[in-house]
Amino acid sequence: MATTPLQSATKKLAGSSAAVDALVASVKKLLEDADSERFRKISLTSPHFKAVATAPGGMDFMRATGWTQHYGHLLLNRYDRQTLEAALGALKVSQGSAEYREDKARCRLARAEAHARAEREREAASLRAEFASKVPEEPPDGAAGSARVCIHLSDGAAASAERRVWRRFEAWNTVQDLANFVRSLPNAPKQLSALENLTARPALRLDLEAHRGHTLQSCDLWPCAHVRVIESMADRLPRAEAYKGKPEEWVAQGSVVSNNAPASQRGAAARRRTAPPRGRASRPGGARSRSIELRSKLPMVPHPPQEVGAF
Repeated sequence: MATTPLQSATKKLAGSSAAVDALVASVKKLLEDADSERFRKISLTSPHFKAVATAPGGMDFMRATGWTQHYGHLLLNRYDRQTLEAALGALKVSQGSAEYREDKARCRLARAEAHARAEREREAASLRAEFASKVPEEPPDGAAGSARVCIHLSDGAAASAERRVWRRFEAWNTVQDLANFVRSLPNAPKQLSALENLTARPALRLDLEAHRGHTLQSCDLWPCAHVRVIESMADRLPRAEAYKGKPEEWVAQGSVVSNNAPASQRGAAARRRTAPPRGRASRPGGARSRSIELRSKLPMVPHPPQEVGAF
């Protein structure tokens, strides 16, 4: 027995549950109110019609039930109740198929994931706003006693990118004020482990518990400094999983330099570790000497041991 265009189109539609549901609702309205003009005209750009227009067999179904295209719209000029009733019956048969049920389950899961993601983003935005309210007002550019700090953040949106954010602080602002600003930034780590003063040689690790009340000036973050955000392992591991098998991308994030990394990156990392201090004299009694003496009085927090093969 030959398959009719309506049966062929309905069979193709079975795997698109959203399109089938939209067509069932539309055909029911036509059968209930055949004289309504608004049920017999559809804009091709309507977001409600998008699921049908993009589904396999969607436009074939519309043509099989009498719809014709006219200047960006579909019009039902010929109303055939018998054809519409047959179409409704075929659509209900599709709703009982395995393809329809599987796609329906996927759509339901996707909606649940989207809702959960939106809820997480809402909570994260609320948390960022709370930390932003604790950040001191930014001093004017060039103000006496102000410090310019560049925060280095791993950019989760691009595996090979590092995001840098500049911000001015007063010299007497504290490490806690700086940490609150970092936590107010989009895509900032959920659990901030520590900050690392990259301007110092060697880099000085600032633990948030031990140094929260220290001023930026006392931590050698004045008048200008670069600070790297140290993420907790809870934040690092998901990104490490995403970059598994791509050590060069993980290295570019400023994490661990492994033997699997390209020679150019290993060499660059070695040069950074052994590079001599720049820009400040180390003569006795000089600014560099006083800075080193000041840091020696601060409690040093050791780096956590790296697990071999963790990344």
